[in-house]
Amino acid sequence: MINLKREHSGEPISGWRSWYSLLLLCGLYTLNSIDRNVASITAEALKREFRLSDTELGAMVGLAYALPFALGGVAVGAVVERTHRGRLIAGLLAIWSALTFVSGLTSSFAQLVCARVGVAASEAGASPTAMSLIMDLFPKNRRSRALSVYYFSTPVGLFVGFALGGLVLAQFGWRAAFFVAGAPGLLLALVILATFKEPPLGAYAEAADLEAVAQRSRLSEALQALWTRKTLLYLLLAAMIQTTAQSAVGAFLAPFFIRIAHVPVREAGLWVSVALGIGAAVGMLIGGVMGDVLAKRSPGLSIGVVGFAMIGAGGCALMAFASAEALSIVAWAGVFSVLLALYYGPTYATYMSLAPLAHRGALGALIVVLNSLVGYGLGPPLVGALSDLIARQGIAESLRWALSAVVCLYFVAALFFLAASRTAGRDAKAAAAG
Repeated sequence: MINLKREHSGEPISGWRSWYSLLLLCGLYTLNSIDRNVASITAEALKREFRLSDTELGAMVGLAYALPFALGGVAVGAVVERTHRGRLIAGLLAIWSALTFVSGLTSSFAQLVCARVGVAASEAGASPTAMSLIMDLFPKNRRSRALSVYYFSTPVGLFVGFALGGLVLAQFGWRAAFFVAGAPGLLLALVILATFKEPPLGAYAEAADLEAVAQRSRLSEALQALWTRKTLLYLLLAAMIQTTAQSAVGAFLAPFFIRIAHVPVREAGLWVSVALGIGAAVGMLIGGVMGDVLAKRSPGLSIGVVGFAMIGAGGCALMAFASAEALSIVAWAGVFSVLLALYYGPTYATYMSLAPLAHRGALGALIVVLNSLVGYGLGPPLVGALSDLIARQGIAESLRWALSAVVCLYFVAALFFLAASRTAGRDAKAAAAG
């Protein structure tokens, strides 16, 4: 049995050890992305196998994942600052990897949904725990870069998941895609258990914050901090709204290529991996450097850039879904991905840096949980339901119109990012003053 009791040590982890720890976290989150997206690349095959509507397909990819993810995130967020975080994420990784593998053995849609529910509940603890660790592995002036490197795992996982998943799907079927996605996580869990060194909680925090974290964090106090520091609230709302649109695109872009551009299944995964994976990787790297550089000038400057980038992302997404040729879709979606991915490093670095240390785990879990429950829970089902509704009106290419409607949410998210950029300086001063 894994011992989750925290072991205290006073010296920060630095040098190669902190970057090695980040590398392990990147590997974990890459597999998280692969295991989460394998249901999207296999969506059309699952629809045929179990005779699903777009609404049912969206509910499986979205709500059936989001609800248990939210509940699991709440549970982990409540204890993350009082456990051995390295052992915790190793255990969670082993569970969701095993359940992803088991998903390929299911013989009914209900069994598959149950397995995916287990995957979601165990994956929920990965991001808040990793964000808490990164805050203690790196000083404040390197966190935006470190978080961008961490979230760089998302496009890597997306690229590998869709490209490799599409090939495996075409050659061996959807069950094999789940087998290939689940197996590597079991090995990485053992590596983390054997080599990950737990950093001391609050390694780079002020003494007053360390005294505060010794007290039990209450949800009411965490919510009060969210209300007091408006930047946290604006970033939370912006993240939820953009994730709703992002999850919708991620769930239905492969079906869009297959249905609208008439791309074969084998090629659809590759097109999606190029369009979303490579673009997002470039955007995350730019966003990480940008976040650290601009934060030195003004705490809200990088968030303001993210707001304008979100407007551009919405426009590019509309152009992608107005296209019918695969190359045109890939080009517009690639630019969209670069602009969208600028958000990761500056957003999470600002959010976690402004969060009081005593409530960092709870507030980190809150943004992950609400992103899941509202973003991943609403986005795919919303597109699926709109697509079915439009199709019942006799309108051709209903998926095109459903996706075009949902990506307009990027313009709404931009408003909240711009609002956060205006309050970030004031809240940063308040956080520094304690």
